[in-house]
Amino acid sequence: MAELFERVFWRAIDDLDAGEAEPLDRYLELVPTGQRDELAQLLAAVLAARGPAGAPTPAESESYARALAVIQQASEANGPSGTLPDLLVRIRHGRGIERETVIDALAERFEVGRVGQRTLRRLYHQLEWGQLLGSRLSRRLLAALGAIFQIDERDLDAASRSSEPSKPAAPTLALARGSGRARPRTRRDAGAETAAVAAEEELVRRLFTGGRDA
Repeated sequence: MAELFERVFWRAIDDLDAGEAEPLDRYLELVPTGQRDELAQLLAAVLAARGPAGAPTPAESESYARALAVIQQASEANGPSGTLPDLLVRIRHGRGIERETVIDALAERFEVGRVGQRTLRRLYHQLEWGQLLGSRLSRRLLAALGAIFQIDERDLDAASRSSEPSKPAAPTLALARGSGRARPRTRRDAGAETAAVAAEEELVRRLFTGGRDA
């Protein structure tokens, strides 16, 4: 059942990319009734990111109309990351991808080590929560996310552009979890860890906050 849902979703995206999209109801009719709202949410999120020019003939289904209304509300009240956080979460949930799987794939692609992965995890969480400036995301990161989610990076770029560019990002939250009492560290331990953190955090921060050309 999940395989059918995914095939229909990517067929709709492929048709849209080729400029041959059918009325959206046609795609919704291909999946079981219980999955139509979820498919409608995903397609509405993609179309909201692309804008009116990318939309095929509007669907008349109630499920799609509800989904588009939800996405439109999110678009009108978008934050510093635009509608990208909502788009990523909806596609990730629709495809059954765990957040940690995305983080692991990014770490592998950019060869981020153990220390840098803590920063990567924190910043990706903040991206999905809408706490980062979409305009500061690098093209390399958008391309990587596009490959992971199998969606055109141009859609991710469009979704990341806030309609309120002057609105500051929300305060970031640290997500590190303690694991009991830490052992005492020697000066050598502290020095090595500091150097590793500096190098790897700089790499990750450039991806998430360095701007398109970082």
